[in-house]
Amino acid sequence: MGPVLRERTAQVVVAEHDDGALVTITGRIDVHTAADLRADLHAIIDDGQSAVLLDLARAEVSDSTGLGLLLECHRRGRRRGRTIRLIAISPHSERLLRRLALSRQFAPARPAYR
Repeated sequence: MGPVLRERTAQVVVAEHDDGALVTITGRIDVHTAADLRADLHAIIDDGQSAVLLDLARAEVSDSTGLGLLLECHRRGRRRGRTIRLIAISPHSERLLRRLALSRQFAPARPAYR
């Protein structure tokens, strides 16, 4: 039997905006999607100069790996002089960040750009 291939369950879309790179993630942010998301987010953080505006309104941080990925990207952005700002977040993920006192790690949330 060959390797098991799984379909990617999280998607990343990047659009340029006056305030920075608008990054919309949909799907689950967890142990199963972290590697692909990490590669995408690191490239976005490393290649740009402006703020990274994260729209997580249609994403769910599902486990500690997903949470760790967000914090890792925040630290990576700071080391490169970039602001990582949550502009939209799902209610579930927002409760998780608040419960763990991590919501202040990111720049203050602003209304989503459309």
